[in-house]
Amino acid sequence: MIQSVVPNDLYSLFTLIVILTRYIPRVIGSRVEPIIIQEMFPQRKGIYNDLDKQPIDCRNKLPPRLERRYIVTGGNGLAREVDFTQTDITSAAAVDAAFQKPWDRSTFHLPLTVFHTAAVILASDRSKYLYGFPVAVNVEGTGNVWEAARAAGADVFSSTSRSSTSKFWAKEPWNFWQILDERDFVQRPERSHEDFFGNYPASKVVAERLVCPANCDSGVYGNPTDNTVGGPLSQPMFPTWVPHIVQSFVHGANVAIAHLHHEAPLLAKNGMPPQAGRPFVVTDPNPPISYRDLYTAISTLSVHPFQAVVLLPVLILALSHLVEWYNLLPYRVPMLRRILQEIKGDVRHLHPGLFSICT
Repeated sequence: MIQSVVPNDLYSLFTLIVILTRYIPRVIGSRVEPIIIQEMFPQRKGIYNDLDKQPIDCRNKLPPRLERRYIVTGGNGLAREVDFTQTDITSAAAVDAAFQKPWDRSTFHLPLTVFHTAAVILASDRSKYLYGFPVAVNVEGTGNVWEAARAAGADVFSSTSRSSTSKFWAKEPWNFWQILDERDFVQRPERSHEDFFGNYPASKVVAERLVCPANCDSGVYGNPTDNTVGGPLSQPMFPTWVPHIVQSFVHGANVAIAHLHHEAPLLAKNGMPPQAGRPFVVTDPNPPISYRDLYTAISTLSVHPFQAVVLLPVLILALSHLVEWYNLLPYRVPMLRRILQEIKGDVRHLHPGLFSICT
């Protein structure tokens, strides 16, 4: 009797593994791609040829120049003729020192605008054990910058966050789409920590509620270690499990220009503008791209060889739970901190929360 049951159980287990690793990933990929990706495919080559002949020029989108001073936190410091100060925004003293740096005599009398874009984005972390770091930067750091800006006499303060936008399809699984609008901003009571996909959005919501209520009568975008393009661009072989996934990326130029357009109404002199103390969303006007579009662009335009190696999503998801469990062990059992070695390399970020932001 036992001999007849065991083979059947093993066969059932083997069948389940095959379904999870082969069939389901194919179904997921085929469901998303034909609807969105393949409809845009005929346009891609034409768009590439048009851009090759006439690159995008954003200068005609800029609003009229204002005679103002600007402080931008979070830029990479590579812009020409722009002063750069390295500062730890988690330190109030360091931020104050940066804001008190002398200006040139020709500009020190001009009104001040502050664009706060600095943040730490560890999209994979979701445990409260790891919440302290994003809070220190995204919440306390925002508070330090805001206080320094107010002390410096800034009359415009604009803080940047990140989100994903999409159409809502009720047929998808619960929480498959994460909608961000002003209902999220005004919701009371606030959502619990577990209702966010990770520590990054949870901390940025706190920071947003810190900045917006500070409204009263009284660009700008960059990262030297870009994850979206810089990561795969620097590797000849790039492992991925999301080539078919569509993402609502936004071009940095559009973000910078949007900040300037948002600044203009904030300077209105006839009463409090409706845009003050409210969140706003920046998107690209074009249809969203998939990660496969990104990989195709890199392999086409890069002078270095590049190949995307597609992995099975189910196996990576299972591995992410193991990595997160191991990384959190020293917090749950402090005595293990001296025994367990820290995971090195990019795999240390492989937590389940990563799937929420990239899929």
